Amino acid sequence: MTNGNDYGLVLKFDDESESFVLGFEAGIIWNKMSRGDHIVDGAGLPCHRLNIPLLVKMADIHGYDCNVQHADKDWSYFGATKQPQTGVN
Repeated sequence: MTNGNDYGLVLKFDDESESFVLGFEAGIIWNKMSRGDHIVDGAGLPCHRLNIPLLVKMADIHGYDCNVQHADKDWSYFGATKQPQTGVN
């Protein structure tokens, strides 16, 4: 299925509510950040543009620098790189 762009659904959810879809998407990114992946992104897939503010907040909490590129009015490419830890004694 496509939305008029080159993007299509990878998996159709039984619950198609916007909040579920956005939460599922954010959960994938949260998991990668929580386990400390050096680079976190959508594996080449765009994220919902509505999720970007939340993804940026999550990145800040976990110590990541963000890069966001807007693809169109609905989709953005999100990437985050783990900031190096500074030693504090």
